[in-house]
Amino acid sequence: MASSQTLSLSLRHGVRIQPDPSVPVEEVLLAVGDAVGHSCLSHASRMNHGVIVFLKEEKFVAGLIESGVTVRGSYLQVSPLAVPSTRVTISGVPPFVPNEALAHELQRFGKLASGFKIINLGCRDERLKHVQSFRRQVFMFLTCPTQTLEVSFRIKHSEGNYMVYASTGRMRCFECGNEGHKRSACPRKLTGEGSDPVAGPVVAGGGSLSGRCACRSDRFGRLGRCGPAGGVAGGARRSNRGTEQKTQGEKQE
Repeated sequence: MASSQTLSLSLRHGVRIQPDPSVPVEEVLLAVGDAVGHSCLSHASRMNHGVIVFLKEEKFVAGLIESGVTVRGSYLQVSPLAVPSTRVTISGVPPFVPNEALAHELQRFGKLASGFKIINLGCRDERLKHVQSFRRQVFMFLTCPTQTLEVSFRIKHSEGNYMVYASTGRMRCFECGNEGHKRSACPRKLTGEGSDPVAGPVVAGGGSLSGRCACRSDRFGRLGRCGPAGGVAGGARRSNRGTEQKTQGEKQE
C-alpha cells in the first residue's frame, strides 16, 4: 500500500559518492547512515560509476559533504548534486600546514564543496600502507567557466612560506609520473621495471620539493636560501658569480 505522504525532494537533497566498483550500494548506504542516521535515507542508486543517495531532509546534506564517509577503511568524499563540483588536488603540502590555510587561499577560485582529504602514498607493503603523501583533495564549486584550475600559490604558516600547486587534472603516479593510476597499481612496479623516483612538485624559481631544487627554496618549498644538501646553495652561488663575471666582461668589451 502506497504511503499517503509523498516526500518533497529536489537535487539539493542528493549527494554523490564514488566508491570502488566492487563495493555494493548497500555498504555505501550503511556508511552514510552511520553519519546522518539510517532513517534519514530516502532513495539510492548506482549511476555513472558512482552511488547517488537522496536524504529525506536537506539539512543533513551539508554536514555529510563536510565529513565524508568511510567504507572498508577508506575515506570517501561526498559531493552535492545541486551544483556540479570539481575535484581539486593540492600537491606539495607539508603535513603540518592546516587545512584552514589551504581553504583561505582556494576561496579565491571558488567555494569549497567538501572537506579536505589527505591522499595516501600508496605503498604496497602492509607495514607502510599508513604512510600518507604531501597531496590533499577537495571538491570545489569553481568560478572559472571551464571548471578547471592549474595554479600555484604560497601558503604562509608559522615562520615560513610554502609553495603548493592546485590542479583539476588527473592524479599522477608517485612511481612513474604518469596519469591515471596510483603508485600501488603502477604498471612499471608490477612488471619489475626500474624507474627513478618522481621529482616533487615544481616551486617558484624552477625548484622542486624533492630536495633537488636549484632555487631559493628548501625541500618543503619554504622560500629562503637553499640548504647545504646536494651542494645546491654552493652551486647556486657559483652560478650567480659566473653570471656576474660574464656581465662584467661584456661591459669591458
